[in-house]
Amino acid sequence: MSSTDFKLFVFDMDGVLTGDSSSWNYVHKRFQVDNRELRQKFEMGKISYEEFLRGDVKLWIDKRGKVSRSEIISILNEIPLRIGLADTINLLRSRGKKVAIVSGGISWLADRIEASARFDCVQSNHLLTDSSGYLIPDGKVEVDFQHKDRNVRDIQEKFAVDKENTVCIGDSFDDRSMFQEAGYSIAFSPRHADLTKFSDAEILTGDLMDIVRLVDKL
Repeated sequence: MSSTDFKLFVFDMDGVLTGDSSSWNYVHKRFQVDNRELRQKFEMGKISYEEFLRGDVKLWIDKRGKVSRSEIISILNEIPLRIGLADTINLLRSRGKKVAIVSGGISWLADRIEASARFDCVQSNHLLTDSSGYLIPDGKVEVDFQHKDRNVRDIQEKFAVDKENTVCIGDSFDDRSMFQEAGYSIAFSPRHADLTKFSDAEILTGDLMDIVRLVDKL
């Protein structure tokens, strides 16, 4: 298969399009809260992913009393974006490729990324606020980070693109499910060395343009 056969590029967000591995953990660190107990309950199947998300937000509210949408956005704006983000996405789109984000991260960070580079589809998780703009301990889950394959299949159906014509780019071990739905998969600055066992290629430079350079050589 040559690079011209690829029609859809699906990107994880945290750690791939950004220089930080988790938008959720970035906020946790700023608020000095620990969600390890919640994560353990989720991983043991004692709570759903929706309950996990609500619990994370409740940690912030319990710590600070009131947390505004603008405060979370301000914190997320500190997260650096990857080198070559806009150039890479714009180049792919200029070649007629569809580009998408599938992320368990926070949608307000995805909104910021979309302001610098337009994507054809963005799926991420949403925080909810009251009428005054303050967070409530609830949210809308679009992406279960352990089951991104479902989102990839939805996007493939939306754009009528086959698995063989899809490239998926991720950095965490949970991106394995996304890779299963790709004709070509790339571990981008992977956080887990074992991820490369499930990918077709690895990029360690942190430069998103190297994705284009890589597929152009195929």
